[in-house]
Amino acid sequence: QEDKKYTAKIMQAARSGHWEKARRLFDSYAGCAAPVYGAALTAAFRSREYEAGADIYDRLCSSGINLTAPIITMALKVFGHLKQPSMVNQIWAKAKAMRMIDRIAIAARIDAAASLGNVTDAVLCLDVMMSKGFSPDVQNFNSAINACKNSNVDEHKSAQFLLGKMIEAKLAPTIITFTSLAGAHRRAPLESLKRVWTQVKERGIGIDHVFVEAYLCANFRGKMGFARSTSEAGLSLTQLETERLLAVREVINDCKALGIKRTYLTEHFDLALQKIDR
Repeated sequence: QEDKKYTAKIMQAARSGHWEKARRLFDSYAGCAAPVYGAALTAAFRSREYEAGADIYDRLCSSGINLTAPIITMALKVFGHLKQPSMVNQIWAKAKAMRMIDRIAIAARIDAAASLGNVTDAVLCLDVMMSKGFSPDVQNFNSAINACKNSNVDEHKSAQFLLGKMIEAKLAPTIITFTSLAGAHRRAPLESLKRVWTQVKERGIGIDHVFVEAYLCANFRGKMGFARSTSEAGLSLTQLETERLLAVREVINDCKALGIKRTYLTEHFDLALQKIDR
């Protein structure tokens, strides 16, 4: 009964975003019930307290507590965010040995691969999901494309391939999909990047300022630098080749025409471009 109370209270704190409350509750717990540990791990993950989540997992393992599906899911995500591929692989191997590879676990493994920028693992997990009779959803594909964005090498072709597979599966990409897709094009040729902007417009997807900023950052090859003022934005623009400078102007003009919410970044670039034009 006490274990259930701890689990409920920690989960309530997790849902409310009260990490300190969840931490105090868990620290005061002397038992060894897996649901309590799972709740604490969930609270740590939701609060982005990944180091604390790793400590909870280590405490769980040293206590000899059996892994459960929720623990595996959260642990994969925690160690993915901590950029610890060896731990992700170790947890995944345990899950397979315990025959706990279900849709949720596979989705968590894709999320971990995305955090690690491991495109190969993300795609393999999509294949595993389908081989087990599960249909990947939009979020699964988004996560795999996010792996392309976070990769240390150019994966824009892989990202476009995944977008194509997503559309083949009769799934509708969202602006979140294209935001990650834009990020995956930071090492791509300009024409490939511009295709992303065209694809969004052709599909009639509402463009938001997050996508615009991700696209602009990709246009600067991920090295946009600071643009906290018009002068800083102008300095960044002077470092661009002519065709990429023109691409920034096209985006700013499109944003005006489409009535997209202006941000400090786009405002500074707009003013800087006006000065360049003069």
